Amino acid sequence: TTTPANIAMPMIKSVKINDELKREIIKKLKTLLKTLGIHDLILRLSTNAEDLDDYPGVGAGVYESKEHVTIDDEDKFFESLLEVYSSLWSYEAFCDREMYHIDHFSVYPAMMIQEYLVGADYSFLVHTAEPATKDHNIIMIELMPGSGRSLTSPEPLLQGEPYRFY
Repeated sequence: TTTPANIAMPMIKSVKINDELKREIIKKLKTLLKTLGIHDLILRLSTNAEDLDDYPGVGAGVYESKEHVTIDDEDKFFESLLEVYSSLWSYEAFCDREMYHIDHFSVYPAMMIQEYLVGADYSFLVHTAEPATKDHNIIMIELMPGSGRSLTSPEPLLQGEPYRFY
């Protein structure tokens, strides 16, 4: 079966990033990471669809994240970056947008590069509207032991019941 996911994702993963741009990105990252004393990274994708007024939370947990990424192997770093970026067109993300009638081409991704904190005690999400009712007068905070993937992942082994605060 042909889907946007099995067409777009391989195309994005195979993009050739200009060598000069790659060198500039690595140079700036090396300087920043050295200054901050950071080595291990996590790459995360987020989009504007996650904050649309009518669809709070759309896209949460459907985009790829890559943990334990470093810039030691530059090719691997950019491979990981493209893999995470391509998850904009994952089957789950595509279906999520279809279900809520969101125009796929009005969704804009952003890559977050963060320090990977090994052995996080807790992770949390803050919803600026109550997800089930979309009530903007209610802010919900979900707190769960472990890494952030345990809150957003559809993988059964990572799921659990978070503490919820309203």
